[in-house]
Amino acid sequence: MTYVPILPGSILQGNSESGVIQLSTAPISQPAYLSISSILGDFYLDRFLVEPGDSLLFSLDLRLGKLIFLGPQADKFTLQHRLALIRAAEMSAETPSFHLRAGQDPQAQQQEFLLKSPPSFTFSPRNMVFVQPGEPRYRWMIRQLQSLPRQDPRLRELEKWTPDPSSGISGEFLQILQADILGEAASRSLSLIKNLPLDSPEQTNLLIREYLQRVGELSVPDSIAVKSAYFPQFLIDKESLLALQTKESLFSRLESNYGQLLFDELAARFLFANYQRLPDFRGAVASALERMQADYLKIRLQALAQAHQPGLPAEALNMTDLQGNPVSLQNFKGKTLLLAFWFPGCTPSKLMHERQLTKVMDRFRDHPDFRLISVNTDPDPELWKTYLKENPGYSFGNLHLFLGGRDVHPFLTHYDIQAYPALMLIDAEGNLIRSLKMPSQAEGLIDLIASQLHPTSNHSNPNIP
Repeated sequence: MTYVPILPGSILQGNSESGVIQLSTAPISQPAYLSISSILGDFYLDRFLVEPGDSLLFSLDLRLGKLIFLGPQADKFTLQHRLALIRAAEMSAETPSFHLRAGQDPQAQQQEFLLKSPPSFTFSPRNMVFVQPGEPRYRWMIRQLQSLPRQDPRLRELEKWTPDPSSGISGEFLQILQADILGEAASRSLSLIKNLPLDSPEQTNLLIREYLQRVGELSVPDSIAVKSAYFPQFLIDKESLLALQTKESLFSRLESNYGQLLFDELAARFLFANYQRLPDFRGAVASALERMQADYLKIRLQALAQAHQPGLPAEALNMTDLQGNPVSLQNFKGKTLLLAFWFPGCTPSKLMHERQLTKVMDRFRDHPDFRLISVNTDPDPELWKTYLKENPGYSFGNLHLFLGGRDVHPFLTHYDIQAYPALMLIDAEGNLIRSLKMPSQAEGLIDLIASQLHPTSNHSNPNIP
């Protein structure tokens, strides 16, 4: 991850009104993926496949919405851009759905949406579908799962292309793109089943079995699957759901069904993606390491498990306050700290502050040995300050500090903090108390913090029982 400054253009590079960026990476030895986005998170290239030796010149016109690729490997990126446009058009034409809770009136909900929407155009392909819980949701799910990965329209575009050494399009390159399409489409359907629970677990299990049976074997070689950005996720989703049904160990299923190369990739991906949710992350890592052979993955997993070991000194964390003054964890030596990492516009972060952290501060507001620090991870300090002014609900006695960016910060990298909000509890000596499996309710957080503090006569707000 790196930030690249935008420099003024010239007659040789765009024109004087253009911005120019230049990025060179260290040499790569196998296929990788390149994403380019603005500092606000607007993606211009989202996981475009690149290979060793690739060189790219691209022109992006934000006023006209044109993206042009130039250079010896331009066709490789033009192809991927076409695939992205096909998927974007498909998503734009999809009928959005709103899943009602028991007792919700669909007509009232529809009226609320209409009041918040601008006047309808003459042609509008998007008509909201309101899905009732129970049997209507089950039937809706069946309809959604009728489309299979091999019917994805991107595959028809991909079939038009053949290997071309002059443009750098190899047979392996096309195979990886095919695996990406199949994996992304299949994983999307499985995620639908996971994220929309039905009234009956038997119905959910039946949907999974029937869908996987219709999908069949997607026939992607292990050597291609491990290089895909999406296909391994489909395999993890599939095996995780089947392991729950059969009461088997996920790692046992992976070991039985895949070769060593793919087992290492899948086990590592699962652990990195779920380490904050696993009941015993370090135990799961130990179990996986007994079966893995890829040293680079083993080293990274061991480092992550060690980083979250309670009792170890917390990594150095340098921040600034609202006035721009430097602040570090050392400034709070002798106090138990609850760090809450968030960024402006993050709805889960806002809900955590409103529903959990306000109650934590009500309980410990007057305790001299406790501080709650809200750490903003957005790279724009002015956005942070403006957001706090416009959202006074964030200010309830906690201290607000600025981190200066989340993608390349060594503290966040050390603990692999990528999902927000995230909580971390540090003791008075600067050692980690807990960073995994933090309580999701205010009462649990309060109990955890109270267990680390010395009793004091003015430890709580007298108005809170």
